[in-house]
Order: sequence, then C-alpha cells, then structure tokens
Amino acid sequence: MKLEKVPLEKLKPHEEFTEGRLAAVMRDLKKGGVLWFPILVDEKDFIILDGHHRTEAFKRMGMKTILCRLVDYDDPKIKVYPRRKEIPITKDIVRAKALAGEVFPHKTTRHVYPLRTKYINMPLEAFK
Repeated sequence: MKLEKVPLEKLKPHEEFTEGRLAAVMRDLKKGGVLWFPILVDEKDFIILDGHHRTEAFKRMGMKTILCRLVDYDDPKIKVYPRRKEIPITKDIVRAKALAGEVFPHKTTRHVYPLRTKYINMPLEAFK
C-alpha cells in the first residue's frame, strides 16, 4: 500500500457523482476539517476507483492535491462488480472508459479491495 498526495488534475474519474451526495461530503469535510480516508486510485493510470465525491469536493473547495491509496489495478485481489444489471463491468471496461475521458452513471461499479485504510484524519490545509 502506498499513500501519496496526488495533484487533482492528474486523476481520472470513471463514474459520475451526484450533487446531493457531494453537498453532504463537502459539509462533513468542512465541519471536521480533515480528510478521514484517502481515495483509492490505480497507480499506473491514476483512475479513481473509490472516492469520486471526495475528489470533486476537494476541487470545489480549491484544494490542489488529495491523499491517494495507490494500488495496482491488475492485482487479482482487487475486484470490480457491476451494480447495474444493464451495464457490463470488468476492469478493462472501467480502464477504457476512464482513459477515454468518459464516465459511467453514479453507482455503476463496486470495487472490493483488501485491507481498507484506517482513518488518517489529515487536516485539509495539507492539500491546498
């Protein structure tokens, strides 16, 4: 597991976010003043696997970086499952969509990975 601050402009989303959930995430971030969990990102292509709302919140709050847990997306321990029956999902499909600058609808994928990172409680000032 590698934890690293990554410039926001380097990250590639693969799913949309919702304004309602984004507002709640921003409210929680501002209230707590800390980032509780890093986002999950593919170390090779910088595709966001988990953390689209936190990433967008950081952008709107004027942050320059975000803490990422960088992983090898090809690691067989990292799994991806479809949440929508009508949209087929594989790692290759996720990668191709993100690299093409396209996104799936919100809550299309579910990534499962070992050893979830515990609370980091990093002050938001660290990301400006």
